[in-house]
Order: sequence, then structure tokens, then C-alpha cells
Amino acid sequence: MPTENRYFAVDRLEAGVAVLISDRGKVFEVASALLPEGARDGTVLRLEWDGVGEVPWATAEIDRAEAERRVDDVRRILDALRKRDPGGDVVM
Repeated sequence: MPTENRYFAVDRLEAGVAVLISDRGKVFEVASALLPEGARDGTVLRLEWDGVGEVPWATAEIDRAEAERRVDDVRRILDALRKRDPGGDVVM
């Protein structure tokens, strides 16, 4: 099976454990020491993985461009909601 870029968002860090959510919605609990230096809540990680076997966390890299793209997507969605919101109470 060929490898491909997979993305994981750091949901939270607690007591040495990182809770990550994959783009496919699966939740992973990983020792935070296995993640790249600087990973924190909201960080997007990219790594190559074929989806079979153990996730190669040691190869994960912080992907700031992907994180920025995601924030921009959310802003566009919120802007569209604000335009349809007669009460003006949709905030980010």
C-alpha cells in the first residue's frame, strides 16, 4: 500500500499525552514526547503513512501552511454565516 500525507490536529496536551484527531476523524492518544518540538493545542501535523500498522509519529512535521489554510476555511465559513445571521451574534 503506498504512503500518502496524512494530517493530524493536536486537540489537547495533558499530562504528557497528546490527543490527536486525524483528518478521517479517528482519535489517537500519543506520548507528547513523540511529537515535534513546538507542537501544542491546535498544531497541524503532517506525516507519510500508509494507514496500516503503527503511525510513524517520529516522522511527523508541523505544517503551518496547512494550519493557516484551515483557519482561512473557517473564517470563510463564519463570514458566510454572518451574512445570513439577522441577529449578528455569530462570532469566532
